[in-house]
Amino acid sequence: SVSDAGSSGYYWTSSLSTGDSSNAYYFSFSSYDLALFEYYRYYGHSVRAVFTDLLYSVSVSSSDEVMGSVTASATEVVEGETVTLTATPNEGYEFVNWTVEGEEVSTENPYSFSITQDIEVVANFQIIPGTQVFNITVASSNETMGSVEASKSEVVDGNTVTLTATAN
Repeated sequence: SVSDAGSSGYYWTSSLSTGDSSNAYYFSFSSYDLALFEYYRYYGHSVRAVFTDLLYSVSVSSSDEVMGSVTASATEVVEGETVTLTATPNEGYEFVNWTVEGEEVSTENPYSFSITQDIEVVANFQIIPGTQVFNITVASSNETMGSVEASKSEVVDGNTVTLTATAN
C-alpha cells in the first residue's frame, strides 16, 4: 500500500480513471460494485501506484556579502543526487566553513554532498588575520544642499571605495 498518495512524490492511477500528484486517488469495492463488474464483465482493470523522483530544495547564502559570495550547482536536486557548493571570498577575506542551522557541516571548498532533504546552507567567512580593515563614514556638510554616500561601510586595506555626492 502507498500512504499519503499525492503528497510525497507519488500517486495512484487505474485503467478506469487517472490520478495525479495533487489529489489522492480512492478506489473501493463493495458487493454492489462486484455484482456490477460481474454483470458488465469489467475484467482486467488495474490499479497502480506511480512514483516520481523526490525533489529537494537547496538554499545557499553568505554569512556576510561583504566578505564573500556563494553558488550552488543546482537549487532543486533529485533525492540522492550530488550538489556542489562553492564559496568565493572577497579580497582580504577567507572562507571558514559551511553551516546548517548554526552547526558546522564541512570546511571543504568546494563542498559536495548527496541530497536527502530540503536544506539551507550558509558559507561563513572571516577577515584574513593581520589584514587591516577601515570603517568608512561619510556625511554631507549641508544636507539641504545635497547628500553623500559610500559604496561600502568598511574596506579592507588595498581595496577601493566609491564615494558619490548628489546635489539637491
